[in-house]
Amino acid sequence: MDGSIIGVVLCGGDSKRMGADKGLLLWNNKTWAEIAVQKLEHVVHKVHVSVNPNQISNYQKLFPHHNLIIDSVECRGPLAGLLSAHKEKPENDILLLACDMVKLDIQTLKKIHDSYCKDKYYDFYVYSQHGEYEPLPGIYTSKGMRNVFSHYQNGTLRKHSLKYQLENGNTFTLYSESENLTSYNSPSDFDLS
Repeated sequence: MDGSIIGVVLCGGDSKRMGADKGLLLWNNKTWAEIAVQKLEHVVHKVHVSVNPNQISNYQKLFPHHNLIIDSVECRGPLAGLLSAHKEKPENDILLLACDMVKLDIQTLKKIHDSYCKDKYYDFYVYSQHGEYEPLPGIYTSKGMRNVFSHYQNGTLRKHSLKYQLENGNTFTLYSESENLTSYNSPSDFDLS
């Protein structure tokens, strides 16, 4: 395993469509956040959990405080968690995974990590489905994130969208038609049996 890369599980969203904090939902007696952490631990040495300030007390019951990365930037969506993680760990490349990708298999994570290990030329490593970038899971290098963070600090970040960063960055793409890249956003989305 490459020590310069860390895993980050995104749990800091509002979960409005789900109606409950997605990271705390249970499947097979584990929270979605714990499931995501365990998957990342198969690929990287250290895994952190990205949360917003309102979630700290609930997530401290599951993970040590030093494993939490609290949103500390003024933007919304997954980019808030990624920028906050980069701000706290600026020297690390980040393997980013959403907590709601509960059916994602470990092989999918290993495949993207292998591509990153073979060719360090790119800033971002993601899957593509049906001609569209799939930002998660993805690897976001410290080099690539320095540029994005600089735009954020200077007020020149045009869109707070991971897809926008991928479209305008040096992005390596793996192709996948697999359904396991699905995220579950509302109760009607999933049957986890």
